[in-house]
Amino acid sequence: MEESRAGVVPEYQSHAPHARYRPQKASPALAGLSSIATALGSAELTNESLVEGFPGKNAQAILQRTGIESRRRLGAEESVLTLGVAAARKLLDQEGLTLADVDAVICCTTTPLTIMPSTACLILNALDPNREIPAHDIFAACTGYLYALAAAFDYTRTFPEARVLVVTTETISRVIDPTDFGTAILFGDAASATFVTGQECRTPPRFWTRRPVVSAKGDTGQLLNLPARDPGYLTMDGLLVYCEAIPRMIAMLQRACDDAGIALGDLSWIVPHQANGRIVQDIRKKLGPAGNRVFCNIARLGNTSSSSIPLALAELSGSLQPGDTLGLTAFGGGTTFGAAVLSVPS
Repeated sequence: MEESRAGVVPEYQSHAPHARYRPQKASPALAGLSSIATALGSAELTNESLVEGFPGKNAQAILQRTGIESRRRLGAEESVLTLGVAAARKLLDQEGLTLADVDAVICCTTTPLTIMPSTACLILNALDPNREIPAHDIFAACTGYLYALAAAFDYTRTFPEARVLVVTTETISRVIDPTDFGTAILFGDAASATFVTGQECRTPPRFWTRRPVVSAKGDTGQLLNLPARDPGYLTMDGLLVYCEAIPRMIAMLQRACDDAGIALGDLSWIVPHQANGRIVQDIRKKLGPAGNRVFCNIARLGNTSSSSIPLALAELSGSLQPGDTLGLTAFGGGTTFGAAVLSVPS
């Protein structure tokens, strides 16, 4: 298969589709996105509580440094799986569907319980142990949602009646060194679920999207590193991440706008990955007048990795109008980066 413009080979080449779909040669220009369901860790960790474990630090300094007042963390009985399943079940309920209506599952997570089974297969088993459909994980860190949308989009290019369940579920609190102040202050735990549908799917979409543009740059782990073995703590070079993330996210957003034939300044909303408040604020400044439309909700949630963009979309959804356009952009470990342009049906 010819390599895509984004440099990523489309997924699903070896997956057998559900029998009721006939492969189509024509590639649709758009895919639909459903409403978005979310699930948050039930525990709240405020700056005041967090600094109790770091003598000499204060809550106001964390807010000034990160834009975060509190973040959600796993409760005692919660895990990356329970959050992902909760978000998926919530989406099925709000869309009035069952797993019989779903043709594939893609899960983005940086913190799987196991490498095998995949988190996607664990979620599939929890929802219906007898259902047999393609299911796999994507590991693209904070850009995971955009990578998953791209993979789901490719599936609907071949099967335009299909409905793909995309789940993001991130529990970075599991892999934070409790003595590392720089990472402890940033991350929260949350999950999301979205359906990506082909143009011939009978369910009207909440958004239309072109294929996200996604790419990556090789890294030795200098910027962000998460070892596979114990103790397996996340480490990051905050200054290098800052210097790389801002220009990458802006450049990818411009590329997605160019592909969609829309000026960046004409976007109704810009939704960057909620890495930290300083990065979001500097993106606002560098975008000039368009920066006034940059959305930020990190204050109450922290950095939730691949879940941050769908959480923001879910929060924004109620204020959107027909015809609105949204630009999504992210940067993550790997390093990975990507962007997409969404539109609200008129």
